Amino acid sequence: MEEKLKKSGSITFPEGCDNAPRKRMLIDLYKAAAACEEDYIIANATETVKWQIIGQTSLSSREEVLKKIKTCQIQMIHLTNVITHGPTAAVNGT
Repeated sequence: MEEKLKKSGSITFPEGCDNAPRKRMLIDLYKAAAACEEDYIIANATETVKWQIIGQTSLSSREEVLKKIKTCQIQMIHLTNVITHGPTAAVNGT
């Protein structure tokens, strides 16, 4: 599926994620990061959130994530997998 981002650009993700609220929450978290929506990130990410941007950086706190989203200009996000199982969740893509 594809959705437009609030600023500009788009996000794509696997079909069927709308039937799984926890998967949808992860997708919305990436959309919020791309749109620099600090309030959404503060409300939905823990203080110890981890975000690894392959080949660039590894962020290990909500404050680091908030600082990073202010400086990046994301045009497109392609989520290949959005996986939730019990208390564990993972997302990968480009």
